[in-house]
Amino acid sequence: MKNKNLLLVGHISGNTGYNIHTRNFYKAVGKQFNSTELDLSKGTDAIKKELFNYLGKYGNSQNNVTIMISYGRYFTFFNNLPGFNIGYTTFGSTIIPKEWLEPLKIPNKIWTTTGWNKQILIENGFKAKQIDVVPEGVNTEIFNPNKNSIPALDQIPGFKFLNIGKWEKRKCTKELIIAFDQEFHSEKDVYLVLSVNNTFMKNFSVSEEINKLSLKSPEKILVLNSISNDIIVSLYNSCDAFLFPSRSEGWGLPITEAMACGLPVVATNYSGPTEFITEENCYLLDYQLEDIKDLYFNWTDFGTGKWAQPDMEQLKFYMRYIYENRDEAIKKGKFARQQMVEKWNWQNAANIALKLIAQYE
Repeated sequence: MKNKNLLLVGHISGNTGYNIHTRNFYKAVGKQFNSTELDLSKGTDAIKKELFNYLGKYGNSQNNVTIMISYGRYFTFFNNLPGFNIGYTTFGSTIIPKEWLEPLKIPNKIWTTTGWNKQILIENGFKAKQIDVVPEGVNTEIFNPNKNSIPALDQIPGFKFLNIGKWEKRKCTKELIIAFDQEFHSEKDVYLVLSVNNTFMKNFSVSEEINKLSLKSPEKILVLNSISNDIIVSLYNSCDAFLFPSRSEGWGLPITEAMACGLPVVATNYSGPTEFITEENCYLLDYQLEDIKDLYFNWTDFGTGKWAQPDMEQLKFYMRYIYENRDEAIKKGKFARQQMVEKWNWQNAANIALKLIAQYE
Protein backbone atom coordinates (compact mmCIF):
# COMPACT_ATOMS: atom_id res chain seq x y z
CA MET A 1 0.00 0.00 0.00
CA LYS A 2 2.85 2.42 0.68
CA ASN A 3 3.69 2.54 -3.02
CA LYS A 4 0.12 3.23 -4.14
CA ASN A 5 -1.00 6.59 -5.51
CA LEU A 6 -4.51 7.04 -4.15
CA LEU A 7 -6.92 9.41 -5.97
CA LEU A 8 -10.15 10.10 -4.09
CA VAL A 9 -12.94 11.46 -6.28
CA GLY A 10 -16.42 12.67 -5.38
CA HIS A 11 -18.67 15.57 -4.43
CA ILE A 12 -16.80 16.40 -1.25
CA SER A 13 -18.45 19.78 -0.60
CA GLY A 14 -22.12 19.97 0.37
CA ASN A 15 -24.59 18.56 2.89
CA THR A 16 -26.29 15.60 1.18
CA GLY A 17 -25.77 12.06 2.42
CA TYR A 18 -23.33 11.43 -0.41
CA ASN A 19 -21.39 14.61 0.45
CA ILE A 20 -21.09 13.71 4.13
CA HIS A 21 -20.10 10.14 3.28
CA THR A 22 -17.45 11.26 0.80
CA ARG A 23 -15.95 13.95 3.01
CA ASN A 24 -15.67 11.85 6.18
CA PHE A 25 -14.57 8.63 4.49
CA TYR A 26 -11.81 10.37 2.54
CA LYS A 27 -10.64 12.18 5.67
CA ALA A 28 -10.33 8.85 7.49
CA VAL A 29 -8.48 7.24 4.58
CA GLY A 30 -6.15 10.23 4.39
CA LYS A 31 -5.06 9.71 7.99
CA GLN A 32 -3.42 6.42 7.02
CA PHE A 33 -2.27 7.09 3.49
CA ASN A 34 -0.98 9.91 1.33
CA SER A 35 -3.73 10.67 -1.13
CA THR A 36 -5.05 13.26 -3.58
CA GLU A 37 -8.64 14.51 -3.41
CA LEU A 38 -10.61 15.58 -6.48
CA ASP A 39 -13.77 17.47 -5.51
CA LEU A 40 -16.35 17.21 -8.30
CA SER A 41 -18.25 20.11 -6.71
CA LYS A 42 -15.61 22.56 -7.99
CA GLY A 43 -16.81 22.54 -11.60
CA THR A 44 -15.56 21.12 -14.89
CA ASP A 45 -12.57 23.42 -15.51
CA ALA A 46 -11.11 22.94 -12.03
CA ILE A 47 -11.65 19.19 -12.20
CA LYS A 48 -9.87 18.90 -15.56
CA LYS A 49 -6.92 20.95 -14.29
CA GLU A 50 -6.50 18.93 -11.09
CA LEU A 51 -6.84 15.61 -12.91
CA PHE A 52 -4.29 16.78 -15.50
CA ASN A 53 -1.86 17.68 -12.70
CA TYR A 54 -2.39 14.32 -10.98
CA LEU A 55 -1.80 12.32 -14.16
CA GLY A 56 1.17 14.52 -15.00
CA LYS A 57 2.73 13.62 -11.68
CA TYR A 58 1.95 9.91 -11.64
CA GLY A 59 1.52 9.23 -15.35
CA ASN A 60 0.21 5.82 -16.34
CA SER A 61 1.56 4.10 -13.24
CA GLN A 62 -0.11 0.82 -12.42
CA ASN A 63 0.27 1.86 -8.79
CA ASN A 64 -2.59 4.33 -9.28
CA VAL A 65 -5.74 3.46 -7.31
CA THR A 66 -8.80 5.65 -7.81
CA ILE A 67 -11.89 5.56 -5.58
CA MET A 68 -14.94 7.46 -6.74
CA ILE A 69 -17.95 7.89 -4.45
CA SER A 70 -20.92 8.86 -6.56
CA TYR A 71 -24.11 7.78 -8.29
CA GLY A 72 -23.43 4.83 -10.54
CA ARG A 73 -24.19 6.72 -13.74
CA TYR A 74 -21.10 8.90 -13.23
CA PHE A 75 -18.62 6.01 -13.36
CA THR A 76 -17.93 6.84 -16.99
CA PHE A 77 -15.26 8.98 -15.29
CA PHE A 78 -13.14 5.81 -15.21
CA ASN A 79 -12.99 5.46 -18.99
CA ASN A 80 -9.31 5.26 -20.03
CA LEU A 81 -8.15 6.12 -16.50
CA PRO A 82 -4.94 4.17 -15.73
CA GLY A 83 -4.57 1.99 -12.67
CA PHE A 84 -7.05 0.13 -10.48
CA ASN A 85 -10.46 1.82 -10.31
CA ILE A 86 -13.14 1.43 -7.63
CA GLY A 87 -16.67 2.75 -8.01
CA TYR A 88 -18.25 3.26 -4.56
CA THR A 89 -22.01 3.77 -4.54
CA THR A 90 -25.27 3.23 -2.69
CA PHE A 91 -28.96 3.38 -3.56
CA GLY A 92 -32.45 2.71 -2.24
CA SER A 93 -34.40 0.67 -4.79
CA THR A 94 -34.56 -3.03 -5.61
CA ILE A 95 -33.90 -2.20 -9.27
CA ILE A 96 -30.73 -0.45 -10.39
CA PRO A 97 -31.50 2.46 -12.75
CA LYS A 98 -30.91 1.58 -16.40
CA GLU A 99 -28.63 4.58 -16.79
CA TRP A 100 -26.34 3.11 -14.10
CA LEU A 101 -25.92 -0.38 -15.57
CA GLU A 102 -23.23 0.18 -18.21
CA PRO A 103 -21.16 2.69 -16.16
CA LEU A 104 -21.13 0.23 -13.23
CA LYS A 105 -19.30 -2.26 -15.46
CA ILE A 106 -16.36 0.09 -16.04
CA PRO A 107 -14.49 0.08 -12.67
CA ASN A 108 -12.44 -2.94 -11.62
CA LYS A 109 -14.44 -3.24 -8.40
CA ILE A 110 -17.76 -1.98 -7.09
CA TRP A 111 -17.95 -0.98 -3.46
CA THR A 112 -21.27 -0.50 -1.76
CA THR A 113 -22.22 0.35 1.79
CA THR A 114 -24.22 -2.68 2.99
CA GLY A 115 -24.90 -6.34 2.43
CA TRP A 116 -28.42 -5.36 1.35
CA ASN A 117 -27.02 -3.17 -1.44
CA LYS A 118 -24.67 -5.95 -2.53
CA GLN A 119 -27.55 -8.42 -2.78
CA ILE A 120 -29.55 -5.97 -4.89
CA LEU A 121 -26.59 -5.56 -7.25
CA ILE A 122 -26.34 -9.34 -7.58
CA GLU A 123 -30.06 -9.61 -8.30
CA ASN A 124 -29.57 -7.00 -11.02
CA GLY A 125 -26.98 -9.10 -12.82
CA PHE A 126 -23.64 -8.18 -11.23
CA LYS A 127 -21.28 -10.92 -10.04
CA ALA A 128 -20.68 -11.27 -6.31
CA LYS A 129 -16.90 -11.39 -6.80
CA GLN A 130 -17.03 -7.94 -8.39
CA ILE A 131 -18.61 -6.36 -5.29
CA ASP A 132 -17.23 -5.63 -1.84
CA VAL A 133 -18.99 -4.03 1.13
CA VAL A 134 -17.37 -0.98 2.74
CA PRO A 135 -19.70 0.55 5.34
CA GLU A 136 -20.22 4.19 6.11
CA GLY A 137 -19.63 5.50 9.61
CA VAL A 138 -20.25 8.27 12.09
CA ASN A 139 -17.93 10.63 13.92
CA THR A 140 -18.57 9.61 17.52
CA GLU A 141 -16.42 12.43 18.88
CA ILE A 142 -18.62 15.04 17.24
CA PHE A 143 -21.90 13.16 17.69
CA ASN A 144 -21.65 12.77 21.41
CA PRO A 145 -24.31 12.95 24.16
CA ASN A 146 -21.97 15.10 26.25
CA LYS A 147 -22.06 17.98 23.77
CA ASN A 148 -24.28 21.03 24.37
CA SER A 149 -28.02 21.12 23.68
CA ILE A 150 -30.09 24.00 22.27
CA PRO A 151 -31.22 26.35 25.09
CA ALA A 152 -34.41 27.42 23.29
CA LEU A 153 -35.58 23.79 23.09
CA ASP A 154 -34.48 23.07 26.64
CA GLN A 155 -36.79 25.84 27.82
CA ILE A 156 -39.80 23.97 26.41
CA PRO A 157 -40.72 21.39 29.07
CA GLY A 158 -41.79 17.97 27.93
CA PHE A 159 -40.78 14.86 25.99
CA LYS A 160 -39.43 15.55 22.50
CA PHE A 161 -39.35 13.12 19.59
CA LEU A 162 -37.07 14.15 16.71
CA ASN A 163 -36.98 13.60 12.97
CA ILE A 164 -34.22 14.93 10.71
CA GLY A 165 -33.95 14.61 6.95
CA LYS A 166 -35.48 15.39 3.61
CA TRP A 167 -39.25 15.90 3.42
CA GLU A 168 -40.33 13.36 0.82
CA LYS A 169 -42.41 10.24 0.35
CA ARG A 170 -39.36 8.00 0.72
CA LYS A 171 -38.84 9.30 4.26
CA CYS A 172 -42.55 8.92 5.22
CA THR A 173 -42.47 12.46 6.58
CA LYS A 174 -46.20 13.13 6.29
CA GLU A 175 -47.15 9.71 7.64
CA LEU A 176 -44.84 10.24 10.63
CA ILE A 177 -46.40 13.60 11.50
CA ILE A 178 -49.93 12.22 11.19
CA ALA A 179 -49.08 9.19 13.34
CA PHE A 180 -47.61 11.42 16.05
CA ASP A 181 -50.65 13.69 15.99
CA GLN A 182 -53.03 10.75 16.25
CA GLU A 183 -51.16 9.28 19.20
CA PHE A 184 -50.34 12.39 21.22
CA HIS A 185 -52.73 15.18 20.20
CA SER A 186 -54.39 15.16 23.63
CA GLU A 187 -51.19 14.49 25.59
CA LYS A 188 -49.67 17.34 27.53
CA ASP A 189 -46.00 18.23 27.05
CA VAL A 190 -45.13 15.83 24.21
CA TYR A 191 -43.67 17.27 21.01
CA LEU A 192 -42.38 16.24 17.60
CA VAL A 193 -39.33 18.30 16.61
CA LEU A 194 -38.68 18.46 12.86
CA SER A 195 -35.58 19.57 11.01
CA VAL A 196 -36.70 18.75 7.49
CA ASN A 197 -36.71 20.39 4.09
CA ASN A 198 -36.66 19.64 0.38
CA THR A 199 -34.31 21.91 -1.54
CA PHE A 200 -35.10 20.01 -4.74
CA MET A 201 -38.69 21.32 -4.73
CA LYS A 202 -39.23 24.90 -5.87
CA ASN A 203 -40.89 27.16 -3.27
CA PHE A 204 -41.15 24.28 -0.80
CA SER A 205 -42.48 25.29 2.62
CA VAL A 206 -42.56 22.96 5.63
CA SER A 207 -45.22 25.04 7.37
CA GLU A 208 -47.46 24.96 4.31
CA GLU A 209 -47.08 21.20 4.01
CA ILE A 210 -47.99 20.77 7.69
CA ASN A 211 -51.05 22.98 7.27
CA LYS A 212 -52.29 20.65 4.53
CA LEU A 213 -52.41 17.75 7.02
CA SER A 214 -55.26 19.24 9.13
CA LEU A 215 -53.69 18.10 12.38
CA LYS A 216 -55.62 18.08 15.66
CA SER A 217 -52.71 19.65 17.56
CA PRO A 218 -50.35 21.37 15.10
CA GLU A 219 -48.83 23.35 17.95
CA LYS A 220 -47.09 20.15 19.06
CA ILE A 221 -45.01 20.13 15.84
CA LEU A 222 -41.89 22.20 16.42
CA VAL A 223 -40.14 23.07 13.16
CA LEU A 224 -36.52 24.19 13.15
CA ASN A 225 -35.46 25.56 9.79
CA SER A 226 -31.92 25.93 8.43
CA ILE A 227 -30.10 23.97 11.10
CA SER A 228 -26.38 24.21 10.33
CA ASN A 229 -24.06 21.24 10.65
CA ASP A 230 -22.22 22.76 13.59
CA ILE A 231 -25.33 22.76 15.80
CA ILE A 232 -27.08 19.62 14.55
CA VAL A 233 -25.41 17.67 17.36
CA SER A 234 -27.04 20.05 19.82
CA LEU A 235 -30.40 19.29 18.22
CA TYR A 236 -30.00 15.56 18.82
CA ASN A 237 -28.95 16.31 22.41
CA SER A 238 -32.04 18.47 22.96
CA CYS A 239 -34.45 15.61 22.24
CA ASP A 240 -35.40 12.34 23.91
CA ALA A 241 -35.92 9.88 21.02
CA PHE A 242 -35.36 9.69 17.27
CA LEU A 243 -37.93 8.56 14.69
CA PHE A 244 -36.93 7.39 11.22
CA PRO A 245 -39.70 5.35 9.52
CA SER A 246 -38.09 5.54 6.08
CA ARG A 247 -39.25 3.44 3.12
CA SER A 248 -35.69 2.83 1.94
CA GLU A 249 -32.14 3.98 2.62
CA GLY A 250 -28.77 3.25 1.10
CA TRP A 251 -27.26 3.60 4.58
CA GLY A 252 -29.24 5.78 7.02
CA LEU A 253 -26.80 8.42 8.23
CA PRO A 254 -29.21 10.23 10.61
CA ILE A 255 -29.83 6.94 12.42
CA THR A 256 -26.12 6.51 13.17
CA GLU A 257 -25.86 10.15 14.27
CA ALA A 258 -28.81 9.77 16.65
CA MET A 259 -27.40 6.51 18.02
CA ALA A 260 -23.98 8.08 18.51
CA CYS A 261 -25.73 10.76 20.60
CA GLY A 262 -27.28 8.02 22.72
CA LEU A 263 -30.90 8.48 21.60
CA PRO A 264 -33.32 5.56 21.47
CA VAL A 265 -34.24 5.11 17.79
CA VAL A 266 -37.30 3.78 15.96
CA ALA A 267 -36.45 2.78 12.38
CA THR A 268 -37.76 0.60 9.57
CA ASN A 269 -36.16 -2.85 9.56
CA TYR A 270 -35.39 -2.72 5.84
CA SER A 271 -32.69 -1.81 3.31
CA GLY A 272 -29.35 -0.21 4.21
CA PRO A 273 -29.87 0.35 7.95
CA THR A 274 -30.21 -3.41 8.51
CA GLU A 275 -26.41 -3.44 8.33
CA PHE A 276 -26.27 -1.97 11.84
CA ILE A 277 -29.76 -1.83 13.44
CA THR A 278 -30.80 -4.77 15.61
CA GLU A 279 -33.42 -5.57 18.24
CA GLU A 280 -30.79 -4.78 20.86
CA ASN A 281 -29.96 -1.25 19.68
CA CYS A 282 -33.16 -0.09 17.96
CA TYR A 283 -36.95 -0.34 17.99
CA LEU A 284 -37.56 -2.07 14.65
CA LEU A 285 -40.59 -1.34 12.48
CA ASP A 286 -42.19 -4.12 10.46
CA TYR A 287 -43.13 -3.38 6.86
CA GLN A 288 -44.75 -4.59 3.67
CA LEU A 289 -42.99 -4.24 0.33
CA GLU A 290 -44.75 -2.07 -2.24
CA ASP A 291 -44.05 -0.89 -5.77
CA ILE A 292 -42.31 2.47 -6.11
CA LYS A 293 -44.79 4.58 -8.02
CA ASP A 294 -43.19 7.99 -7.56
CA LEU A 295 -39.99 9.17 -9.17
CA TYR A 296 -37.41 10.48 -6.76
CA PHE A 297 -34.06 12.26 -7.24
CA ASN A 298 -35.70 13.50 -10.49
CA TRP A 299 -34.20 10.60 -12.42
CA THR A 300 -36.06 9.26 -15.42
CA ASP A 301 -36.09 5.63 -14.38
CA PHE A 302 -35.56 5.59 -10.60
CA GLY A 303 -39.26 5.20 -9.92
CA THR A 304 -38.98 1.46 -10.43
CA GLY A 305 -38.54 -1.46 -8.07
CA LYS A 306 -39.89 -1.83 -4.57
CA TRP A 307 -39.47 -0.27 -1.17
CA ALA A 308 -41.00 -0.68 2.28
CA GLN A 309 -44.28 0.57 3.64
CA PRO A 310 -43.50 0.73 7.38
CA ASP A 311 -46.19 -0.21 9.88
CA MET A 312 -47.51 3.14 11.15
CA GLU A 313 -49.60 1.52 13.89
CA GLN A 314 -46.44 -0.08 15.20
CA LEU A 315 -44.73 3.30 15.03
CA LYS A 316 -47.46 4.73 17.26
CA PHE A 317 -47.03 1.78 19.62
CA TYR A 318 -43.27 2.36 19.89
CA MET A 319 -43.66 6.10 20.42
CA ARG A 320 -46.05 5.42 23.28
CA TYR A 321 -43.83 2.64 24.64
CA ILE A 322 -40.71 4.85 24.68
CA TYR A 323 -42.66 7.71 26.27
CA GLU A 324 -43.93 5.45 29.06
CA ASN A 325 -40.77 3.32 29.50
CA ARG A 326 -38.05 5.94 29.45
CA ASP A 327 -35.49 4.10 31.56
CA GLU A 328 -35.51 1.12 29.22
CA ALA A 329 -35.33 3.41 26.18
CA ILE A 330 -32.36 5.27 27.65
CA LYS A 331 -30.52 1.96 28.15
CA LYS A 332 -31.14 1.00 24.54
CA GLY A 333 -29.83 4.36 23.42
CA LYS A 334 -26.68 3.97 25.51
CA PHE A 335 -26.06 0.52 24.04
CA ALA A 336 -26.50 1.91 20.53
CA ARG A 337 -23.97 4.63 21.34
CA GLN A 338 -21.50 1.97 22.48
CA GLN A 339 -21.89 0.06 19.22
CA MET A 340 -21.36 3.18 17.12
CA VAL A 341 -18.14 3.90 19.02
CA GLU A 342 -16.84 0.34 18.75
CA LYS A 343 -17.97 -0.76 15.28
CA TRP A 344 -19.40 1.96 13.09
CA ASN A 345 -16.95 4.86 13.08
CA TRP A 346 -15.29 6.31 9.97
CA GLN A 347 -11.89 4.92 10.85
CA ASN A 348 -13.34 1.42 10.91
CA ALA A 349 -14.71 2.03 7.41
CA ALA A 350 -11.31 3.28 6.21
CA ASN A 351 -9.55 0.24 7.69
CA ILE A 352 -11.89 -2.11 5.80
CA ALA A 353 -11.27 -0.19 2.57
CA LEU A 354 -7.49 -0.16 2.85
CA LYS A 355 -7.40 -3.85 3.71
CA LEU A 356 -9.41 -4.62 0.58
CA ILE A 357 -7.11 -2.51 -1.60
CA ALA A 358 -4.11 -4.44 -0.26
CA GLN A 359 -5.84 -7.70 -1.21
CA TYR A 360 -6.37 -6.52 -4.79
CA GLU A 361 -2.62 -6.41 -5.42
